Amino acid sequence: MKKNKAIILVGFGTADVDAIRRCIQPIEDEIRKRYGKEYIVFKAFTSKIILRKLKKDFGIEILDFKEALRKSKEVGCKRVVIVPLNVIAGGEYDRIKEFVSEYQYEFEELILGKPILQLEDEAESIVYSNIFESIKNELPRENNLLLVGHGIDNKSNIIYKIFQSELEKLGFDNVILGTLEGEPYIEEIIDKLRIREVKEITLMPFLAVSGVHVKRDIFGNHEESWKSRLEREGFKVNCLDKALTELPNVKELYVDNLKNIIT
Repeated sequence: MKKNKAIILVGFGTADVDAIRRCIQPIEDEIRKRYGKEYIVFKAFTSKIILRKLKKDFGIEILDFKEALRKSKEVGCKRVVIVPLNVIAGGEYDRIKEFVSEYQYEFEELILGKPILQLEDEAESIVYSNIFESIKNELPRENNLLLVGHGIDNKSNIIYKIFQSELEKLGFDNVILGTLEGEPYIEEIIDKLRIREVKEITLMPFLAVSGVHVKRDIFGNHEESWKSRLEREGFKVNCLDKALTELPNVKELYVDNLKNIIT
């Protein structure tokens, strides 16, 4: 039977082949396993630079997001469901929304899912997400943990502070959340660690994919990485290179979000 529906799993992308295997492929495989009989499943990235690098350096061809939309149209899909890998609704998610707006009249239904961590309303007072339930059993109670998200320069960045507040309400006083490109900045984190008299900290990415960004900006040996800056301040730093999508319950959360869209 001809399939006239498609699911597109889309993210910014990574040139780290191992990160694709660890973080993205398992979600794609699970989606294909559950919905492959009814839906055509595509994986797509939005970064053309990353796509060119993957093809040139590794011979790996992954669809550009627009190509995935065009291909869905070419094979006769009338309903297309888009699953974003984004953790929060930042600039990259806005870019995906722009593409969706451009192609919305090409299909009978073009449905864009939401990031796994989001604000429920415009008042920015409630976090609507099951992400905490998905990761709380993965967080250590005995060690100090520093989660590092991407961060964004718009109002959605407040989500990180709300999430930090939720962590504290539930007794995870040993977990701190910082961001690479928004608040709270690393300087704020260092001050907080000093106040708490923390001597040793474990770094973990609060990102969907543990790729080059993580290896360079969080765990890198160059002087501006979070690891190096914390070590210069006298902290003992351990690195836990595990992205959110590598946590079984978070992988399931992406699939559950898709189930909610489809049903």
